[in-house]
Amino acid sequence: MSLSLPPLLLVAALAAGCSEDAAEPDPVARVSLSAEEQTACEAFLADLPEAAADATLTCGAPEPATLLDTSECDEVLGVGWFIDPDELSDPASSVTATAIGVRPRIAVVFSAEQRGQFSLEVLSALAEPVTEHLERVSRCQ
Repeated sequence: MSLSLPPLLLVAALAAGCSEDAAEPDPVARVSLSAEEQTACEAFLADLPEAAADATLTCGAPEPATLLDTSECDEVLGVGWFIDPDELSDPASSVTATAIGVRPRIAVVFSAEQRGQFSLEVLSALAEPVTEHLERVSRCQ
């Protein structure tokens, strides 16, 4: 499937063959991508697992504004994910998990209803395409 969404935002259902019109408004700001990063995003999005079908993904996400050198991140199957602590503290809030140690960065938005087991399953399923298609630049600390 050929997707042209520079920088790339995808409601993961698109990977299952839905039309581009199915995309929701962009919940995550995006950054400009180099040609190499664009190619990496396209390969990543083409390889999305079915488990991510109901998640909103952005390939080419910016560094989270609340990420500090001292921020904690959670490693899921070798991929470090940062979630804003303020989002985590409100169980009725959606959360954005950002893969901070890869380029281009990936951000996944989970609604309040998707938090917990579903979000863990999605982040786990994304580990393989993240490590296969994106450049690791750092690990969780």
